[in-house]
Amino acid sequence: QVVWQDQVLDLNPGCAYWLPGNTPLARRCAENCQVMFLKLRCEWLPGIDPFLDWPGRQPALIGRCDLKYWRTWLQPKWEPNTNRLLQLQAWILESTARVIPDLSGLIAEHLKTHTKFNDVFTLVEKKLGADLRIKELAQAHGASIHAFTTSFTRNTGMSPKAYLKRRLNQEAILLVTNTDLKIKEIADKLKFYDEYHFIRFFSQMNGTPPFKHRQSLHRIHRG
Repeated sequence: QVVWQDQVLDLNPGCAYWLPGNTPLARRCAENCQVMFLKLRCEWLPGIDPFLDWPGRQPALIGRCDLKYWRTWLQPKWEPNTNRLLQLQAWILESTARVIPDLSGLIAEHLKTHTKFNDVFTLVEKKLGADLRIKELAQAHGASIHAFTTSFTRNTGMSPKAYLKRRLNQEAILLVTNTDLKIKEIADKLKFYDEYHFIRFFSQMNGTPPFKHRQSLHRIHRG
């Protein structure tokens, strides 16, 4: 079971479920079990995910799934062909349509509120790093820090500082996960003051330091 705002959702074997990000859940499991999950991001700009901030997000049943089919994806030497990937894409799209009743409305509203800050998002991607300041974003938008912060927060649902931390964390996870760079090298690349500053940031954002995050992924791959 998962519990969301006092609502209990039973998780049954052979079924697929939608568990949205940015949504605190309590998990109940009295027995050992195996779980396969797909982690999806839907971004029209880096760090801007309409599903992640959708007010109506909540856990939901997608439907029955073929466990035998999904287990083939876990075989070490199995490589999916183009047809299999297209089938997976179709299943993801169908699943999304089932759990989000007004997908077009959600995306349209998201675009409407976020296109006002294209200049800000462009600057973030150009100068992404721990040394980027809110003052620079406000200048790019042509407003005072207070006016910019108020407008950005009202339109996007998060403060400029929260957005910068989210975007910086996304880049940090990619570097920790997909490269062999040393932690100090990643800290330098992302313009942190020093390695220890980066480790504190990563731990606060992800609940574990970067080297443990990397070790856990290596254990999964070896298994």
